[in-house]
Amino acid sequence: MRFYHRPLVRVGAAAVGVAAALVLVMHGTGPSNSQAEAEVAPLARQAAAAESPPHIVEDFGYPGADAIFAERGVRLLKGNGNLLLTDCGRSGLIEVLSNDLDRICFEVPVSGEAETRGGGGPRAWLTMEIPSVFLIKGDSNESEATLTTEEGTKVYDIEPNKYNSVGEGADPDGGPQDLLKITVY
Repeated sequence: MRFYHRPLVRVGAAAVGVAAALVLVMHGTGPSNSQAEAEVAPLARQAAAAESPPHIVEDFGYPGADAIFAERGVRLLKGNGNLLLTDCGRSGLIEVLSNDLDRICFEVPVSGEAETRGGGGPRAWLTMEIPSVFLIKGDSNESEATLTTEEGTKVYDIEPNKYNSVGEGADPDGGPQDLLKITVY
């Protein structure tokens, strides 16, 4: 849980200003009602705004994507947080082999049933740009990979726990294909 800390002076000053104006109006010692309302309204809005936390908007951007690209040449774009880049070497990972980069591995850290809204969508997904991909090894889940082609994109089914030819590996005459998305069900 994230706590938002606001400066007490700003919130306190606005609240004191609103309270003082209300006291003056109620006791008849302040300005006329219409003038007092005009002065109190902005103070009340300011006090309310100072007390509310900022809005949080999820953009699904991959954390640290720029640093990962600079270090490894893998551009990770957006995902639902359930497919993560990890170090290779363990079993049970999704492995991506490229003509241009070292082996790249992903894991699905979510255990049990798919955690999706409505229960019918993918368990994990991640959009990316990995050049010249020719082979993908699936983990224990059904998944698919979307790659570029000369005509646009092509979706390859990735069989669990097997190496699957994609891109040039599946069609040597088709030229290099970049991996755009992995979806795990």
